[in-house]
Amino acid sequence: MLENTLDKCRVPDVLTRWELGDPCVEACLKESEERPVYRIKADAGCYVLKGYSCDMPEETIRSNVQAHLFLGNEKGLAPAICRTKAGEDYISEQGYWFYLMEYVEGRRMDETPEDEFRLGQAARELHSLQGYGIRTPFTQSKQRYYEWFRDRDFAKEFDAILDAIPDFEKLDQCFVHTDLGPHNAMIRSDGKVIFIDLDDSGIGSRFLDLGWPFIMQFVDFNHDTEEMSYRFDLAESFLRGYYGDDGVSREEYDLVFCGAEQMHISYMQTYGPYAVDSLWKILNFGIAQKEELWNRLQNRRLMEILAAHYGIADASVELLRDGGGQTYIVTADAKYLLKVIGDAFAETARQSAAVMRYLEENDFPVPKTILTKDGDAILEEVINGEKKLVVLMEFLEGDEPEMTASAAEVGELVGRLHRLMDRYPTAPVSHGKDFFVGRYLDCLRRKNYPRLAEYEELGERLWERVKDLPQGICHGDLHRGNLIRTADGKIYLVDFDTVCRAPRMFDIMVMCDMTDYFNLKPEDIDETKQVYRDFLTGYRKHHELSLREEGSFSDWVAIRHYQLQATILEIHGIDCINEQFIDWQLYWLNKWEETADFAGSEDAKTGE
Repeated sequence: MLENTLDKCRVPDVLTRWELGDPCVEACLKESEERPVYRIKADAGCYVLKGYSCDMPEETIRSNVQAHLFLGNEKGLAPAICRTKAGEDYISEQGYWFYLMEYVEGRRMDETPEDEFRLGQAARELHSLQGYGIRTPFTQSKQRYYEWFRDRDFAKEFDAILDAIPDFEKLDQCFVHTDLGPHNAMIRSDGKVIFIDLDDSGIGSRFLDLGWPFIMQFVDFNHDTEEMSYRFDLAESFLRGYYGDDGVSREEYDLVFCGAEQMHISYMQTYGPYAVDSLWKILNFGIAQKEELWNRLQNRRLMEILAAHYGIADASVELLRDGGGQTYIVTADAKYLLKVIGDAFAETARQSAAVMRYLEENDFPVPKTILTKDGDAILEEVINGEKKLVVLMEFLEGDEPEMTASAAEVGELVGRLHRLMDRYPTAPVSHGKDFFVGRYLDCLRRKNYPRLAEYEELGERLWERVKDLPQGICHGDLHRGNLIRTADGKIYLVDFDTVCRAPRMFDIMVMCDMTDYFNLKPEDIDETKQVYRDFLTGYRKHHELSLREEGSFSDWVAIRHYQLQATILEIHGIDCINEQFIDWQLYWLNKWEETADFAGSEDAKTGE
């Protein structure tokens, strides 16, 4: 094949167009009738001669050469173009286009974490380049792919994947390679990373460029067994090289993976019809690794923070829950709870940390806050490209106490809490009618709920009875799930993210309400009354409560439904409940008002 190609192209005749001393073909680097590549040895050193059949439009060869001139001759990140004796960047000879480049002395990059890290760094530099104006020949639109597999069983699923991919033409455009992997990069003898094979390079979407390896390369596919695995180590290293210690934001990460999906799809017809089913499996397997890779990125960054700022090395990190922030279980020499909070909840987190430190200093049973090496209770860090607050505390092993047996003990705990918070030096956010009742009514108005007037009348009636009750600093979410009884029998109170100034009876009601939120049953009302009575025997030991406050319990149960429904709709969207559900909640509230009587005496009803 080599001899035939040499005879056809008459390479020695071609080389006379350049000022080379005693040139000869040392090796054929790519045996191809359409795109032959040769290593040329001459007196001044080695070169690479790259040929393309003249069937290729001159516009394409010109684009390739311009990319080399920009990235190689101007920026030093690719092999430089060698001009001919006549000052030409490329020539047409014997039915081929040819251009000559410098030969890069060094080694091809390997699929190792170390090389992937360096490749990521080099890609970052590549994408930051300015001053190039020729678009990549690579088609960035996804539209053509919709017609590819209409006869396949997976056509509907394939379309759904395409539907979720954005229009990359509308996203960040920069100088891109379009085939970004170790196979197209070398480490020069001086340590510099050099990009090779710039055939489709030009201005395009960096997310398509970054996405290429995440399925095409990092999915390891065994062609004999069709077993697959994912090279998380390579993916993590590449991203770390590109984004640095701050990491990639979730928004960018999603775009990179969309780029990975489209780049893989663009190759699904390349290897013939018999390869399509295997490539479809690879695509789905790659997509399935997305969340696992994201979790690994998060965890690695958190482990770095734990080591650097808390002196906790060799820790494992496991996500416990995600909502308004992430909470992790950290296991090292001891067990910890790690909270990571975004900007939207930053002030709430600062307040929560301050309250817990205050309570801890006053010997109230809350989880101990673990301070940083600098003595800070809260740490500001950039995690995956976003500013976050980090709080570390001891992990409490235990269970939720059984409320019917522990009501008096819990009452004492809450009484102590309210007494201490009466002396808390900082005023938190205040919650009144709008928070407890108004937010839900606004939601119902937005839904054009036909029985809105009934909710409005009930809400006015309820709030009129509680509006003048004494206020204090409350926990704000004092449900039984925020109690932990440890093995030594001690009860701790946790989760101070919603501390607020409000009527204290709101806290008390949330803790003592034993009713089913969806189905009001007489036995639950009786249980709630007993728990409430027992709770008050403990609460009064540490904090006073007027008869009028005690008698407002049933009103607060109903108000809680307004408050909680509004919060649910704010989190999950106004359409997460339907009219039937809202009707049923109104039935529950009306039935509750008719049957529940927690006043205990006429004095409690009037406050006399």
